[in-house]
Amino acid sequence: MKISRLKFPFHHAALLGVAFAVVAAPQPGFAIAIPSPSPNPVSSPTIAAPSRVLRYGTTLEFTLDKTMSSAKLKHGDLIPISLVKPIILGGVTVAPSGAHASLRVIDAQHAAAGDIQGYFDVEVTSLTLADGQRLPLLNDRSHFSNRDTSGHESTVGVEDTVGSMTLPFYTIFAALRRGREVTYPAGTKIAARIGATLSVDDAGRPLIALPSPPPVALSTPSSAFPVAPIYTPTPPPTPKPTPTPAPTASP
Repeated sequence: MKISRLKFPFHHAALLGVAFAVVAAPQPGFAIAIPSPSPNPVSSPTIAAPSRVLRYGTTLEFTLDKTMSSAKLKHGDLIPISLVKPIILGGVTVAPSGAHASLRVIDAQHAAAGDIQGYFDVEVTSLTLADGQRLPLLNDRSHFSNRDTSGHESTVGVEDTVGSMTLPFYTIFAALRRGREVTYPAGTKIAARIGATLSVDDAGRPLIALPSPPPVALSTPSSAFPVAPIYTPTPPPTPKPTPTPAPTASP
């Protein structure tokens, strides 16, 4: 039996090589840069107000105590975070460095087939002060997900185009391709704002003053559009006048 040599066009081989190169190329992901500790660490400044008051909405800096990833998180999980700089008011350490708070997971999705990307949403809870009181933090919802650049999207588009032209069953592979999880390692910086005014009295005891509720309007606001009535009765028809016959002359 004579076996003939299979002829493979050169341009197909070139496309196949490009496809494998694109598939093997690393995919960029979004990450927060964490500065490495310097050889000679310098003591970080404290959050010290010139007066004894820390105003509502002041931003505090925290760090993650453990890694958080969309692959493991679910609704209701608590992620511990620690205060970076101590809060000192009037010479009193109201909250030391490392004071505890936490992030509450309010929504999460694992990565799945079909290029479904993982993500999670969190909100911050209260900060525990040195005396055990809890300083409320504003529950600003934060969304964590992979941020694909336009270059990454273009690379994936070229990969799918070349792969579908050169690789058999690539369409099935693309349909079953798993999305990426989003992960933030321990030590990532998290910013949060306080939801009350914090101060100390003459004895150095912390005082937490919650903001006043917004005033409630007692008058009914005017509508921007006229309100249509539920039912408008139809007026009775106006009777038409009966024509009066003109008198005729007698013969």
